[in-house]
Amino acid sequence: MSFHDIRFPDHISYGSSGGPMFSTTVMALTSGFERRNINWAQVRGAYEAVHGIKNEEDMEEIRAFFYARMGRAYSFRYKDWSDYQTGAQLLGVGDGVATEFQIVKNYVSGGFQYTRLITKIVHEDEVGDPINTLENVTVGGVLMDNIDDYTLNPNTGVITFVVPPALAAEVRIGNAEFDVHVRFDTDHLNATHDFWKTESWPSIPMVEIKENV
Repeated sequence: MSFHDIRFPDHISYGSSGGPMFSTTVMALTSGFERRNINWAQVRGAYEAVHGIKNEEDMEEIRAFFYARMGRAYSFRYKDWSDYQTGAQLLGVGDGVATEFQIVKNYVSGGFQYTRLITKIVHEDEVGDPINTLENVTVGGVLMDNIDDYTLNPNTGVITFVVPPALAAEVRIGNAEFDVHVRFDTDHLNATHDFWKTESWPSIPMVEIKENV
């Protein structure tokens, strides 16, 4: 499936609804007990941009964005304003051989943990200028340089070190900003003409694309 490395406009996504979604099959037994089966190994987000279109210029921007993505055909980046930073994370432990480490975000509650793969690292600002949102990459407590010591693939979330981290050396990051990989969940731009020369799209549905990493 084709991915366009462009983010849904921030000023329109702000105020959207949505968030993580799991899939669980619950079977009620005749005894009154139940069995639950986890269908998805990875979470999948679902979002609705419902309040962002404020004027005619916003509608024209979204119309162009929708045409360029050809509805559901091409995926893109989306900023989930409620969850877009990893915070400090342990990515793994060196073995003296491996050079690639996947950025993740761990959600911990009551001694249980869910590990989320983070693949779309923010690498441009709103006007397309390059920025670095990956902070404080360390190996064994030593701060790494983002030019000499490692490279980052912003579309996979993989950090590749020039020198393999030593055996038992912890690989950590201080923080990274990330987007969600999504597509439109409709092929129909169902616009409403509210007033003279005024349009809106009352509900813009998007779903996350789960990736094999």
